[in-house]
Amino acid sequence: MRLRTTGILATVATVSAVAMPGVLVTGCGAGGAGTSASTETTAAGGRQAAADSRPPCFPSCQGQTILAYPLEGADLRGGNFTGARWHGARLRGANLAGANLTSADFGPRITGYWHDPANPYDTDGEERPSREPDIPSDLSRANLTGANLAGANLSGADLVGANLTGANLTRADLSRVDFRGANLTRANLTSANLTQSNFTWSNVNTNLTGATFSNTTCPNGTVTSTRC
Repeated sequence: MRLRTTGILATVATVSAVAMPGVLVTGCGAGGAGTSASTETTAAGGRQAAADSRPPCFPSCQGQTILAYPLEGADLRGGNFTGARWHGARLRGANLAGANLTSADFGPRITGYWHDPANPYDTDGEERPSREPDIPSDLSRANLTGANLAGANLSGADLVGANLTGANLTRADLSRVDFRGANLTRANLTSANLTQSNFTWSNVNTNLTGATFSNTTCPNGTVTSTRC
């Protein structure tokens, strides 16, 4: 049926519970399904879609193993993901502002072999790679404002354009992270490992204004308590 509300024609659609495609969460409590709604293309519909893409354990996902495919643009603000395992996560544009990600593991997802290692040749006789490349976690353009990432493993992750303003990165493994264009204003990098991380992007520099450096390992391997 159709309703006329405040001058806007809206379609009333049936809301049905459906399984979240491609999202695996182990150890969660009750509920393994998300909710999706058919709405008009509105800002409200976009917010609803972001909420519907949350893992079923949200907001208390501490210690969970989450294979997030996909969670791009998900609204995960304030969630507790302490010790959660996000290997190869797809969190591009996700909102994790204020989230507790202490000791969370965003390491790459190990993909395994293309083929039987004992038969490394394709049908045309050409040698194939022994395994597929590992898939790094994608947090590009994610909002991590005020997030607690103390002791987190972000090794090899994509944080291009991410907002880490005021984030706690104490003791975090940030080796080989792509920080191009990221905002780390007032981020705490005490004892963080930044070995081989990338902080440049054409003429756009990563914002490190007010960031705390204390026993921090810089991209070139030097240890500093001032600034990389």
